[in-house]
Amino acid sequence: MPPPPAPDFVHNLLQYTQLSATTLHNLSDATGAPFLRTVAGLTLSIVSIVQDVKTNKERCVRMVQETHQLLCALVTVCVKSEHSLSPKMLDHIGSIAQTLQKFQACLRSQQELGKIKRFFKQNEITTMLEVCEAELIAALDLFHLQSGAQIAAAIVELEVETEQRHQELLELLETQSDDTGASIRESLLQLSNSSSALSMLPAFPKLFNGRDSDLENVVAALLTSSARIAVLGTGGIGKTTLAIAALYHPSVVDRYPHRHFVSCESASNCRGLVSIIGSHLGLEASSQLTKAILRHFSESAPSMLVLDNLETPWEPAGSRGEVEEFLSLLTDVSNLGLLVTMRGSERPGKVRWTRPFLHPLKPLHSTASRKTFIEIADDPSEEEEADLAQLIDLSGNLPLAISLMANVASFEGYSTAVARWNNESTALLSDGHDKRSNLDKSISMSLTSPRMAASASAKDLLSLLSLLPDGISDEDLRASDVPIPDLAQCKSVLLRTALAFVDNDKRLKMLSPIREYYFHELLDLWNRHKQLSSGDLVSGLISHLGNMHKVFFHGLADTSQLASVGRAILALEIFSAALARGSSPLIQYLPDLIESTGDNEMRWTYFTTCIKENSALEPLFPEAIEYFAARNDLAGQANIYNRLAAHYEHVGDYPKAREFNALGLASAIKADSILQQLAALTIRPYLERLIGNYTESLEYARSSQRAARLAGSLLDESVGLVDEAKTLCCLGKLSQALDLCKRSNELLSANVLGDYATAVEVHDAEAEIHFQKSEYVEARKSNERVLALTAHNRSPYYHNNAMINLAEIDIAMGCDETEILRTFTPAQELSARLGWARGLLFCKRLMSGVYLVRKQPAEARESYIQCLRAYRTGNMAWGVMKCLEKLADLAYGMQEVHELLTLKAYINDLRARSLL
Repeated sequence: MPPPPAPDFVHNLLQYTQLSATTLHNLSDATGAPFLRTVAGLTLSIVSIVQDVKTNKERCVRMVQETHQLLCALVTVCVKSEHSLSPKMLDHIGSIAQTLQKFQACLRSQQELGKIKRFFKQNEITTMLEVCEAELIAALDLFHLQSGAQIAAAIVELEVETEQRHQELLELLETQSDDTGASIRESLLQLSNSSSALSMLPAFPKLFNGRDSDLENVVAALLTSSARIAVLGTGGIGKTTLAIAALYHPSVVDRYPHRHFVSCESASNCRGLVSIIGSHLGLEASSQLTKAILRHFSESAPSMLVLDNLETPWEPAGSRGEVEEFLSLLTDVSNLGLLVTMRGSERPGKVRWTRPFLHPLKPLHSTASRKTFIEIADDPSEEEEADLAQLIDLSGNLPLAISLMANVASFEGYSTAVARWNNESTALLSDGHDKRSNLDKSISMSLTSPRMAASASAKDLLSLLSLLPDGISDEDLRASDVPIPDLAQCKSVLLRTALAFVDNDKRLKMLSPIREYYFHELLDLWNRHKQLSSGDLVSGLISHLGNMHKVFFHGLADTSQLASVGRAILALEIFSAALARGSSPLIQYLPDLIESTGDNEMRWTYFTTCIKENSALEPLFPEAIEYFAARNDLAGQANIYNRLAAHYEHVGDYPKAREFNALGLASAIKADSILQQLAALTIRPYLERLIGNYTESLEYARSSQRAARLAGSLLDESVGLVDEAKTLCCLGKLSQALDLCKRSNELLSANVLGDYATAVEVHDAEAEIHFQKSEYVEARKSNERVLALTAHNRSPYYHNNAMINLAEIDIAMGCDETEILRTFTPAQELSARLGWARGLLFCKRLMSGVYLVRKQPAEARESYIQCLRAYRTGNMAWGVMKCLEKLADLAYGMQEVHELLTLKAYINDLRARSLL
């Protein structure tokens, strides 16, 4: 057996891996490639866990070493890339990210298990690690690591002090060839190493017009004692540029010997924020990193810390409190000046911000806009003056838009830039890769912020403003009687996110480039990596859904491209379904399109996509099964079986659902398809829970979590935790169930994007658990959260179920009939409209409770007995128990005493069997 790795080797490896991850994150801004930030973030998480690993230590260290080599290769690819990364390369990066997510999940498993459980799970954990390491080695082989990786390794190990030496490094990289890696490495290592390259400040902005007064205000605030400043405004307004300019102001340089600029875009929560700051300062990752950061600043000369784009870790509700607490700790350091930049106009709490507050940045004055434009694009001719004026007007005086438009005009001329804008709108300004060189990306980050996501009505108001280039006054808005609830709150959300502003005439307006926002992203790339959430990729797709519909609809007119358009529509439908955004209106064109093209692959993809809620497709079931069997496509067979199981569960035929689910799981295991195994295991706990097989339900829920970890899917692992929680709720283990919901929420917050559908699942589970604990106020809040996230046309079944639950809470709390029916009646109507048999049965059971409220025990008894028969016919143990418990309650007077004794004995027997 080889000796364990030396402590010094492990320490240095973890430190360099941390540096390489931070370097990759910084380079991701230059490429804008999806998944790069995810790779960097996962690596930082792995580094923080590995140092405390006791079991499989040697293998884990080796895997970190392989991860470091991979990151070095990726750094090399990013540095050498003159253009955007190819879809094939993005696919490779996505695969690496999924492998790292599996590795992280395995480490978390070891961390969460006690010594005894870890002993019994040792083989499983070892197998998972073997799979991950094999994938890491395969990825290394793919990159053919040679001299390029050595150069990248030298970069992340390098420490330099000045901007001049940074430029020397870039020049060396530009002139290097593959056979000169060793000499460059030697040159790099000869450079001074007094401070981390990652700690260097960004270059002073080359163009800085129209912000003199803003800069004076920022500098004046920074020179006060204990400066705590927030620079606010919409995307592309110039917050980062202003912050960088302040860092270079002579008075600021004199006041703060140490100045640090930290980008927070890759931090999805407080832990990520702390890790990035610690890495920037060159501190060792540890569980005490927050204290180390505070100690570093306390013991240093006066320092200034800029946290750029702090809204990324702060905006999610789950991490907001922790981020604000961390900021509060930073502000306790007296010799630290703090400057944050944030999208919107809202400052984090728990910080005593320097007064007077800085107002959110406004668009530039037209004179400054013109000066900036001409500095980039050169002076216009007399004939071009009108075009220049039009371009400035279209830019809305937004600095980012001005800069990007001017660059287009400098190469193509003013008139051509105007013509292209008329055809392409903001797509014209989307050739860059990061938020500072791509208007689409900058706007999408604001449009998909948690504050906007939490207010559908705010988006409706934003849509209205998109049609009003001159804006609208408060008086006109109120008088218009538009069907948008809570107009004042919606306006506040738009102003807080800086997607709209109030001009000098007190009119609410949207910036012009946001009005012209268009579609740009890759559905296919998302489809290949659905198990891995990428904020850049998914948020871009979400914000462009309407434009995609328009583009694909027009594509239907091109008969030569029908097959590719059809596949694009299917990909859009799958994406919409995954985010529970309702069916795409374009899906109605698919049957005719399939018929005209005769495309069998498209036909069966359409079939499996739409089968769940479409009973009209039932005659095709045998043909579908035969199609995949004839091709000996085991993964395809598993997929069709899983889809059929979902269909039969939806229509309430649970025996058939279990039958096809078992076939799907068996086929998935035979095909060695972890994704199809996961698909089967996602529905199985629910099916077992319905019929009262709680032991089996728990086992399948835990198997689902293990499969999710193997698949590298935090979201599916979160769903598995919810399933386990719901089963424990049925068993009466309510505190354990709530703990699992909390863990599920933690996984969601750790995910890059989070997940709407899974968040609904968690709230639904919490509602039921609180109800069982007779915590009706908390149960009501959880159900109201579900209602807020859903609608009659978006996740309608969860919406319907939440309304039914609220009616049940009203009954349990002894509300009067009018109050109960206010929720119950629309729930019953929606169940009928959906044709949801289980929902209608729920409503019938609640109607039995309404009879009790009316003091009609005979009618209640008859209604409960009818429900009992229906639940027994459907083999739904949970419903049977609900009805029996009501019938056996002496307080309601529905049974004679001797009948009550028999019922109670029967109930106790059922409970005993459920607990086996």
